[in-house]
Amino acid sequence: MSYRSVYDWGLAIVLMGLEVASLRAEDIVPFRVTGVDGYATLRYLGDGSTTREGTTAGSRQQQGDMRAEIFLNGHGFVYHPNFLTLDVGGGPILSRQSFSGESGADSNTATQYNLTMRATLLKDKPFRGSLYFDHLNPTQSIAPGQIMTQENRRYGGEFSLLSPVTPVPLNFAYSHAESKGRGSDRVVDDNTEQFRVRADFSLGARGTTQVQYQALRQASITGASLLPILASRNDSEGLTVDTRLQLGGERAFDLTQLLAINHRHYEAGALRVPDQSDWRLMLDMRHKTNQQLQEFVTVDGSSNHQGDFNSNQRSLAGGLNYRPKSGLQLASVIRGTVGDTDRFSNRTRGANGSVNYQEDLWQGTLQSAYSMAVDWRSQQASSSTVPVLGESVQLSGTQFVALTNEHITTGSVMVSNAMRTQVFVENVDYVLTAVGTRVRVQRLVGGLILDGEQVLVDYQYDVGGTYTYRQVDQSFSLGWAYGRYFNISFRYLNSQPELLSGLSTFPLNPVSSTVWGVRGELPVLNVGWSVGAGVEMEDRRETIAPFRRISSDAYLQNDELIGGFGNLRFGVRRTLVNYGVPTQNVDLSGYDLRYGGRPALGWNLTATANYERDVGGLLPRKHFDAALNAQWRERKLSMTISLMRAREFQGAVERARSLLQWFLRRDL
Repeated sequence: MSYRSVYDWGLAIVLMGLEVASLRAEDIVPFRVTGVDGYATLRYLGDGSTTREGTTAGSRQQQGDMRAEIFLNGHGFVYHPNFLTLDVGGGPILSRQSFSGESGADSNTATQYNLTMRATLLKDKPFRGSLYFDHLNPTQSIAPGQIMTQENRRYGGEFSLLSPVTPVPLNFAYSHAESKGRGSDRVVDDNTEQFRVRADFSLGARGTTQVQYQALRQASITGASLLPILASRNDSEGLTVDTRLQLGGERAFDLTQLLAINHRHYEAGALRVPDQSDWRLMLDMRHKTNQQLQEFVTVDGSSNHQGDFNSNQRSLAGGLNYRPKSGLQLASVIRGTVGDTDRFSNRTRGANGSVNYQEDLWQGTLQSAYSMAVDWRSQQASSSTVPVLGESVQLSGTQFVALTNEHITTGSVMVSNAMRTQVFVENVDYVLTAVGTRVRVQRLVGGLILDGEQVLVDYQYDVGGTYTYRQVDQSFSLGWAYGRYFNISFRYLNSQPELLSGLSTFPLNPVSSTVWGVRGELPVLNVGWSVGAGVEMEDRRETIAPFRRISSDAYLQNDELIGGFGNLRFGVRRTLVNYGVPTQNVDLSGYDLRYGGRPALGWNLTATANYERDVGGLLPRKHFDAALNAQWRERKLSMTISLMRAREFQGAVERARSLLQWFLRRDL
């Protein structure tokens, strides 16, 4: 440690001593309790599910959890309120869990506890810190028919040095978290350790710079017990430098600089994903000449290394926005990109411009826009495919999610959970469908992917060979709106690629598309009701995946029902998409009903119901869900009731779920 470092720490200790010595004598006590609060709760959580396929009897599973909890939280300080404050809380939990299914029925009673502790030292001083420890046992529904009580532990601390102790404010933070639990067919065992240090540099009136280093260590043995679970580990560390400056006279220049450097190491069982290192540097300068004219220049560079795959990307763009008069806006951009990998390289340069115009007419408002973009792209490929590792995708319900890249190689897709402890099975947990150049992932209701789960997708995609092409894109839109009551719109898109040299392994895709839309809303009899409807028609003509689409919807809603009982909305929707291939088409009908209000006795109610059916694709699907939420409060006593019922049909598989939560709380 240098002499300067010893001096700085010595100065900090002396200042701390002076602060303590300056406290008023009448405020100094060995220990004082400043307050006690808490609550008592009674809660029930029930979750049941039934799954069947075809005419088979299927499987049934029902879980319930009734728990009583008392929590008391004490507040106090040692020596002085500004010296050391203490917050300690906790209490017992008595729970009874029940389970029933094909294997029989069972129940058990358990006693647990919650405990939280936090100590804060010199909270109002330029040298401050805190330590904390939490031990909690939350109960939650993690999957249809599955209730799990987890044991979560978390401890750590935070320490800050501020002015005048140091000219650069510093913040240090460390945390360690553990989460464990076991359900009927799912296991949770996660450990996360995190360290962060942050420095904030003030550059006066010109701006600020923030420098942050963060290290993260994650270990997981979480997954569905019906699949093999691999012990995984994810270590990452990163450095970011974020600078925001305002320069020039009257601060006409805004400069943003971002530097990010990251390194990741990952392993799961015998699987070794190559280490990944990447960095990115971005500079963005914006200048405001006057109220009508603004210019910008952006420079962006990045590099990514993972195993034997290396990628470097550099781009430069500049442009301006000009508003010569109210309602008229002109914009133009010139850009260029250079990308190099071990398997292919590409060069792109281009320019685009746009005009937007808005005019208030005698009746309504006219809006129009035109844009044109020209791009030249050349690429050289030494390999036919490029790998993608760990594209993050969220699978909700039975909705299709398209992967980012086009021309994905058949058979190369692998789907795993977020920590890669499990690999899911195609056509059991998920299904893949191709529409044109895109591959889509769809969750199967009878599989092990949870509704709304974040998954990682690995795949390879075709880069297209060695070639050079030019592409001209044009778009035009025209619309007229009469307030919020009526509007009509038209959009036209034309994209024309032209091969200049070489040979592309997949066909270029010229596109011509037109979209018409009409929407209106009208009040009904001046009693607070309104009715609205809209229709949109699209005709997309292209080489790879042409289609025609008609989407329509209508609704009836009000702001306040007679008697002040609340508001109500009823809506219907219809979507038809014809790709010319029966297994890819969409034939969707949907209905929704929503109510919200305070009908009587202080209750606040929200009720929703949704129904959706799509019979146009490979697997016809239906979904229904209804939910009721009721809240009531009288002084320190409150009650919450939540009820949900959902049914999903996908092909021959049906899954039904019922969820009930009842919560009573008395603040102490």
